[in-house]
Amino acid sequence: MKKTFRRLVAALLPAMLLMGSACNLVKVFDLEGAGSVVTTAPFYTYTPATEPTTYLPVTETVTAIPEQPETAPTVPDTTALPAETLSVQEVIDLYANAVNLTRGYQGTLSVHHSETFSGNVVEAEPLGALTTTLANTLVSMSGKPTDSTLRFTAGVGVNEDGETVPVLLPKRGVFSLPAAGVRNAFMDTANGMRHIVIQLVSETVDFGEIPPYNAGAIGYLDTAEMDFKVIKINSCSITYTGSVIDAYLRDDGYISSVYYTINLSVTGSVTGLGITGSGTMEGVENESWEIQW
Repeated sequence: MKKTFRRLVAALLPAMLLMGSACNLVKVFDLEGAGSVVTTAPFYTYTPATEPTTYLPVTETVTAIPEQPETAPTVPDTTALPAETLSVQEVIDLYANAVNLTRGYQGTLSVHHSETFSGNVVEAEPLGALTTTLANTLVSMSGKPTDSTLRFTAGVGVNEDGETVPVLLPKRGVFSLPAAGVRNAFMDTANGMRHIVIQLVSETVDFGEIPPYNAGAIGYLDTAEMDFKVIKINSCSITYTGSVIDAYLRDDGYISSVYYTINLSVTGSVTGLGITGSGTMEGVENESWEIQW
């Protein structure tokens, strides 16, 4: 993920204080009751973004991944896919192994990367409708999408902001997701590949806190890095309402593509320049990685 959320925060705060608006939102992917059995059919509908998106900053050292061959295996796996239903843990393990394998590839990869964010201020006080309209106008001006082709060598590359990042999410550390952090998951076959969908449980954190499941699996909105100087954060609650990982795996175990969806709801109150404003914003971040093997 990129810096869109930070831009949105910068847009929302003037609306809050100048017109009496709401909380803050920083771009995340940098930037979530687990079931024990996987369903056999999708539990949500994912629509790939048709517009470009945005990407996040890396503030920590990328964790080294075990080296893999420079040339990805091309021999198809003729083993029949399991006919029985996989458990949540089995689906997580299958995806985790694919992420690590792909990150460990030592050759050079081209990746079509896109990211979009859409947000809507649903409530703002004081001045209600006027504040909401202004905040939404500022959000629409700040949430610019991105669409580009990135190059990675030995699992590491430079993103649209000139930052060194690993291929695939999360950007901080290795992929980590316990079954307790998964609401539902399944594996089927599509387009001649293994198709995996994992939906995380809902997570709610306060300003400066880290949602453990989203942080380990995709990324999160890092509010701890935000400094508003003259603005005091009275309260801020961020809810990740069920982030989704939608991935396609090749027969050789490498990832072909991954589509990430993060739904957020931010509610808070700020004070500055003698004005106190509060509000609620809802948003969705879509990010896609299509690896051109």
